Amino acid sequence: MNPTIQLIYKVVGASTDMICYGPGFQNERTLSYGVNDFVNKNGPFDFIFTDGVILFFKNLKPFSTSYNYFDINSIHDIVEDMKSYFIDSSIKKIFYPAIDYYNVTEEEIKLVKDSNCYLITWGSEFHEYLKDCEA
Repeated sequence: MNPTIQLIYKVVGASTDMICYGPGFQNERTLSYGVNDFVNKNGPFDFIFTDGVILFFKNLKPFSTSYNYFDINSIHDIVEDMKSYFIDSSIKKIFYPAIDYYNVTEEEIKLVKDSNCYLITWGSEFHEYLKDCEA
């Protein structure tokens, strides 16, 4: 199993004052109020960070019955709320896909583009020359 997805959060957490939100990080009551409420109560934040498990979540996969002691139906609503918040937020966004780039769908590419986020990725096809980046 590739540990990169766990390690990337450790790196971000070691270099910032990181507060995690989501199943396994916050209790079900806090999550029921939604990510917008959490950000309003705990922010402001310099950036938000997510991965492919959240942004590409669909059809209750990869979870089958429960996840981190949360009911699968509540997970669906929570993850959809987190996904929508990430796409629509005007806060700077960082996305670590942690996915197989060759199996990305057009719909998933559109989600990444629509979110207007920075990518942390291994795939050189996603990298831009420094001269082409905004200052």
